[in-house]
Amino acid sequence: MGAVILPLMGIYLTLLIVGTAYGWRWAKRRGYSTVKRALCAFGGFLIVYLPLMWDWIPTELAHRYYCKKEAGLWIYKTLDQWKAENPGVFETLVYNKDRPFKVYYDDETGSKSVNFLNERINYTTEGKRVFSFLPLRKEMLEVIDAKNDEVLARYIDFGYGSPLAFGIMPKIWMDRSFCEDTGHLDKPFFDFEESFEGAKK
Repeated sequence: MGAVILPLMGIYLTLLIVGTAYGWRWAKRRGYSTVKRALCAFGGFLIVYLPLMWDWIPTELAHRYYCKKEAGLWIYKTLDQWKAENPGVFETLVYNKDRPFKVYYDDETGSKSVNFLNERINYTTEGKRVFSFLPLRKEMLEVIDAKNDEVLARYIDFGYGSPLAFGIMPKIWMDRSFCEDTGHLDKPFFDFEESFEGAKK
């Protein structure tokens, strides 16, 4: 893949330079001022840049914004607190070793599914696009008490993969699978989820 993409990126960089230079020379031939030449050069740059790169900066800015605003891990009730509120119940829970699950939906808008850890605790995953026109996705994982649908823990992260340019070439420069400041919180979330699994028989 790299043997194909690198030459294509070299060609693209050349086109950016050519487009910028052409815009400058075009304005210069018409006697435009330096400011107008710079604007025309920038226009030539955008003509080449936007068809391929238009979503890069907006996606990256949106990723940083939502990572700062919404991403994180929340433990609403610890195992000890849950045991205190449900005396004797945890000792009866048996882990579903086959990890049965149910898919609520899985389409171009996103997906949601639930794993039944045992007869009382569920683990849900939901992913959806934040915007219809950008590849940014929101991922939300929850541990839920099935008896009353109480959320015991929630982990939210944002990321984006490599969308295809013109439907054929992956945009390898657009690849952030998680938020930098909170991506490491997936492990404590799964440790929490595992603590509720129950006896393994």
